[in-house]
Amino acid sequence: VRVGSGDQRATDIEIDILMREKTFGMKSEMEVDGTGFGDLNTQSLQTYRRRIKDYNPDFRYNDLDDEQFCIKTGIISRGKLTYGGLLMLGKGEIVQEYVPHFWIDYIEIPGTTYSDADCRYTYRMPEQENIWEYFKVLLQRLRLYVDNPFMAGPDGFSPEDNSQLYCLREGLVNLLAHADYFSPMHSTIRVFNDRIEFQNPGRFAVRISDKPGKVKSVPRNPNIIAFFRYARQGENAGYGIDKIMRWTKLTGLEVDFESDITSSTVTYPLPSQKGGQKGGQINIDNENISADNQCNTHSKGGQKEVVRNSGQNQGEETRARIVEAMRKKPEISRRELADIIGISPSAIQKHIEHLKEAEIIIRLGSDRKGLWKVLK
Repeated sequence: VRVGSGDQRATDIEIDILMREKTFGMKSEMEVDGTGFGDLNTQSLQTYRRRIKDYNPDFRYNDLDDEQFCIKTGIISRGKLTYGGLLMLGKGEIVQEYVPHFWIDYIEIPGTTYSDADCRYTYRMPEQENIWEYFKVLLQRLRLYVDNPFMAGPDGFSPEDNSQLYCLREGLVNLLAHADYFSPMHSTIRVFNDRIEFQNPGRFAVRISDKPGKVKSVPRNPNIIAFFRYARQGENAGYGIDKIMRWTKLTGLEVDFESDITSSTVTYPLPSQKGGQKGGQINIDNENISADNQCNTHSKGGQKEVVRNSGQNQGEETRARIVEAMRKKPEISRRELADIIGISPSAIQKHIEHLKEAEIIIRLGSDRKGLWKVLK
């Protein structure tokens, strides 16, 4: 392998990488023997299809039943899941059986480096079952660090949103769609006080350091890109580099791209007023997980253990968004609210109970055919 100006003998890891590169752009579309429609996560498939209907209502396969939809979109091929379909929407235990290194690690670090942080991290995201579940949760988490004015849309912004969050979303889709999921490494998102780093196993297929805005996509996982595109959650070209580069126009800070044979990294510098904002609370599935306002530690077995301090800002923001959605659509269902807010229906119900107790909302009529009335 070429290192600098000279060549050196490849290591075993580098040889494995070169062998995997032989299937670049093809692996995600290969069939997974021993799998079928029943190995998909039903809830993931339903929320994915709802997202397509919300953002891409004219999509030609919207009216098909679930199994036919999966066949037509390439989630299933000849009765088997494709690797892309398995990774995107599969049940967690099946994904791990066939892609044992699958994991996206999201960490918030209270410093500009690991060495100057008061503790190892203030928040680490629990593992999710598949790419789609990671995408939904990660997008909501990244909201805490950027300007993201609320806009009408299932996840709080429109397809043409020009906010900082939109730039991060393109980077997130890029990370999830272009990762080498068969590497022993895994994708990592690190949030430091001054930057957000997206790191993927696998190098960029093309050089993007000179003119990143002019790059044409060379996709590692073409069907995963297509799955995001169907839901209008990624650029048609797949890479979305020009949308990522809007970050510089919005913040005055330049996005950095680095790549070598083992990994690739995209770094978003954070504006100084946003760096270190780790307060608040976010709901992930049925679990409330608090981000720290400060990082406290105590010793346990010779190692530091993080003690998390709960905040209420994010919970209040979530309830405000629920109320606003009810004002606009009094007949809105809990399932629709869950899709809009990006949390589970059970978490929505907890917020609704809180709003009822505070006499902010009431329910008129039955659960099935009634309406929400906002009192305050």
